[in-house]
Amino acid sequence: MSQVLAIALNTFREAIRNRVFFALVLFAIGMLLMTLAVSSASLHEEVRLMKDVGLFLTSTFAVLISIFVGVNLVYKEIERKTVYTIMPKPIPRATFLLGKYAGLAGTMAIQIGVMGAVLAALFASIDKALTPVAILLGLLLGWWLLDFGLQAAGARHLDPNARGDMPVHIDRLRRLLALAVAV
Repeated sequence: MSQVLAIALNTFREAIRNRVFFALVLFAIGMLLMTLAVSSASLHEEVRLMKDVGLFLTSTFAVLISIFVGVNLVYKEIERKTVYTIMPKPIPRATFLLGKYAGLAGTMAIQIGVMGAVLAALFASIDKALTPVAILLGLLLGWWLLDFGLQAAGARHLDPNARGDMPVHIDRLRRLLALAVAV
């Protein structure tokens, strides 16, 4: 089980750092933001249209991202010849494939969570009835996503006792978000 977890974690880190993944996620978020403009053109059906188009974009981009990132991961394994160093080890092929699948599934879960948060923020912007609890949950989700992105990129947690290898502007952004959540 620890072998599957190690392979899944390595696959997850590699997939999150992939430029194709970031480009497709940013494009999907841009398309979700465009639904706000398109939905305002409909007559009294803004929420329904945004919900339909948003869920369609989320599922479609999830499939596209999983295909592109999955193919890119296999291509990099073969190109770098890391698969040839792993396969002779006492790791069964099923364990290797299960670890790759679990890492890619974790990546897709994060992608769907980010797009769901963007879609929820768009719903809240149309509804105009934000409660303080919804604002707090939005801030906490933003904090969690930023922290997750920093961890995936290899930055450490903000720990006063640890030697920081985090860039100064990211450290300031994290402190600003912590202050916003505290207020």
